[in-house]
Amino acid sequence: MKYINYISTVVLIPPLKLHKSRGSIVSTIKFMNERIKEGEMIMFKELQENGWKYYIKENKAYIVGVPKAEQSTLVVPEMLGGYPVVEVVFYMASLRGYTSIHLSKNIKYFDASCLDENVNNISIDEDNKIFSVKNGILYSKDFKKIISFPPAKKDFNASCFEGIESIGDGAFC
Repeated sequence: MKYINYISTVVLIPPLKLHKSRGSIVSTIKFMNERIKEGEMIMFKELQENGWKYYIKENKAYIVGVPKAEQSTLVVPEMLGGYPVVEVVFYMASLRGYTSIHLSKNIKYFDASCLDENVNNISIDEDNKIFSVKNGILYSKDFKKIISFPPAKKDFNASCFEGIESIGDGAFC
């Protein structure tokens, strides 16, 4: 059974402390493809469907909450509410209990900086036009940039860097 709840939500962006062990502070975040400054207030209508919490902007879905872990792999849906899911805002979504993430073909932006420490594998739909995966590591489609190296991944070796020209922000957090 599919259900959708409508909830009015005001989001106040507090000072964000990411990479706690490194002590860095971020004063802006990227949310729904826009830069939002610390202390800025934004208003969206939060939608819920089968445990997923999300917002709609310009006919695209942005996930901000995931269902409670009932299995080890979080499978990001292609669509929510009839809209393509293009981003999961992981710093807002609790990934506790998940050890693996599967991204859909529609994902266009991936912020790896706040993956749960237990995530050891990332996979992606082979039809995704932005990203590719090799050995559980998320790369740009051309394999020239590492986007995310899962925090709990143990088999780190030099072959991960063959052909790499850049490393994404937060790729090794």
